[in-house]
Amino acid sequence: MQVRWLFNNEPISSPHFRVGSRPDGTHTLHIAEVFDEDAGRFSVLAENEAGKATCSALLVVVDEAQILPRDESPPETPLKRAAPAPFGPPPVVPAKQVT
Repeated sequence: MQVRWLFNNEPISSPHFRVGSRPDGTHTLHIAEVFDEDAGRFSVLAENEAGKATCSALLVVVDEAQILPRDESPPETPLKRAAPAPFGPPPVVPAKQVT
């Protein structure tokens, strides 16, 4: 299998991006510290005899002052359980008459 990592459609060459692979076939990209210039699209392309696959993600870098501290984060929104959908045929709705 051949795996390539790209940053803004160019092969990754920065020493602070660490590419790794594990015996189970998992491939990783580790960024220890993020800088403004790291903002952009990261993509991985994997290819073997069965075909090709790609995946990408956009990294957005924000000023640390814009991040809420953990103790001041807004509370999580409670999940509302939806009523189960009734089984059976859909309801019959009479057609509107056009005049």
